[in-house]
Amino acid sequence: MVVGPDFSTSVNEEHYEEVDRLLKSAFPTDAEARLVRQLRADGDMIFESRKPWDGKVGGYLALSRMSAPEGWACLAPMAVRPEWQGGGAQPEHVCGRTKGRHVPRTLAVWLANAAGVGSHL
Repeated sequence: MVVGPDFSTSVNEEHYEEVDRLLKSAFPTDAEARLVRQLRADGDMIFESRKPWDGKVGGYLALSRMSAPEGWACLAPMAVRPEWQGGGAQPEHVCGRTKGRHVPRTLAVWLANAAGVGSHL
């Protein structure tokens, strides 16, 4: 079996529970999971992407509407499986951060590319 990143996919309703579990495991409280549910309910979620990795969701990012300035969006929230934060189970070097936690290089590049900011990492 090949272990590694799969193609990122957009998040559909069928993925909500999986994303919810990732958010609850990646952060010390369930605040981020509640935020995502509220953004969806309010219609402020512009884009969501999940990154399957070795049969699990390894990463998640969302582009959400900001209340101010008008017309702006925020790349948030973002999450990486706890065991992969800081390079955990992956051989890549650490190069990015999310909420004060290290992100393995491959996932950091994916986040940058999905956000349209290129792979400067």
